[in-house]
Amino acid sequence: ALESVEFPATLKEIGEAAFHSSALKAITLPEGFEAVGERAFYACEEVESVTLPSTLSTIGKWAFESCRSLTEITFPASVTAIPESVCTGCQSLEKVTLPESITSIGAYAFYGCPSLKEITIPSATTAIGEKAIGYGRWGSKVSGFTITGCANSEPILSYAKAHGFDYTPVGYITSGTCGENASWSLSDDGVLTISGSGDMDNYPDG
Repeated sequence: ALESVEFPATLKEIGEAAFHSSALKAITLPEGFEAVGERAFYACEEVESVTLPSTLSTIGKWAFESCRSLTEITFPASVTAIPESVCTGCQSLEKVTLPESITSIGAYAFYGCPSLKEITIPSATTAIGEKAIGYGRWGSKVSGFTITGCANSEPILSYAKAHGFDYTPVGYITSGTCGENASWSLSDDGVLTISGSGDMDNYPDG
């Protein structure tokens, strides 16, 4: 069984299901690497560590699903979206580090990860998919699961409330967009400034 592989420095991508169910112990992708295909490392049950380069931009669905021995994964700042079911069924996963660049977390991204007790979600995240975090095996909620994020992040607050998870607020979002050509910023002394042109987005009560 394939237990180790040294990826060349010139490697740019790994195709769909390339190492499906292999016996790899560790995955280290070189700097300059850009894309992990769907199911690329699906069911690599012996993998304990994954090292992703700063040049990575695309990760396919189910890329690391059922890597049962994986304990930690850090996504680089070059990644903006966590795909659907990327780490579903990673039963030993205890720590996930998301960069500030993450704008969305796909459905079931970290579903079936009973060892993951907490996660910090970046302020730029505007979408969190169905049961993306906080669920262990067979759809049961992880006991005491805690989400940390900006105090005024509506998507994060809504997810935590809807699923009954503890929420630890840290800081505030201080800028953003409010229309196609409009933006807003909040100063340290509480002054809201809106700039740009055109129509503003409509924000209904509630």
